[in-house]
Amino acid sequence: MGRQLLILLACLAMAVIQASTAFAGEEVPAIEEDEEYRVYAAVLFPNKPEIPDAIKDDPLRRDLYLSERPRLDGLGVGNRSAVVYEQTKVNQKMRPADDGSLAALGEDFNRKTEKPARLSKEKLMAHLPKDSGVLIITDEEMSELFRNRDGWDRFRQKYPFAGGIKGFSRAGFDPARMQAVVFVSHQADYRMGVGYWIYLEKSASSGKWIISGSRLAHIS
Repeated sequence: MGRQLLILLACLAMAVIQASTAFAGEEVPAIEEDEEYRVYAAVLFPNKPEIPDAIKDDPLRRDLYLSERPRLDGLGVGNRSAVVYEQTKVNQKMRPADDGSLAALGEDFNRKTEKPARLSKEKLMAHLPKDSGVLIITDEEMSELFRNRDGWDRFRQKYPFAGGIKGFSRAGFDPARMQAVVFVSHQADYRMGVGYWIYLEKSASSGKWIISGSRLAHIS
């Protein structure tokens, strides 16, 4: 029984999309920059990819291009009953690529994720569709729901259509602020979760953030 309890507690630690521990007495600051919320919104409700002019009139090449877009299986993007944890993930370090590319992007990401931050409900909602149905779950509510081993049962009773809890890191940007990276997780039970590194590019014409790549970080 003792071993089973330890396993359950370990799984709970993963499932609760860990709250970042601030220094004693230190208030976790809210993210103020609108551009980060635009990135979060583009992950929750992805913008359509912009098809290059050279293939717009070629159905086969256009369909191939769309089929090769990044997949985010298990993340539940586009879910209009999503529940998002207000505290951001910390210490999700982005490793530099072998060729040194995206180094500045990684530096900005790593710097921001050293300390915890908090999503502003008002700012996030301002960049989502009006009927998005997205909800923010606070750190206090998370602690209350998962204080015992029946946490996921309690969660489903309160949020029957949510499917799970999404957690975001801070978003990192390149110096030109035309590329972004964010770490996103979705936990649906103690041993049912997935996490992705998601890369986005900002359209020069529309100004919208579009998912350009992804890398699976973990699955359970």
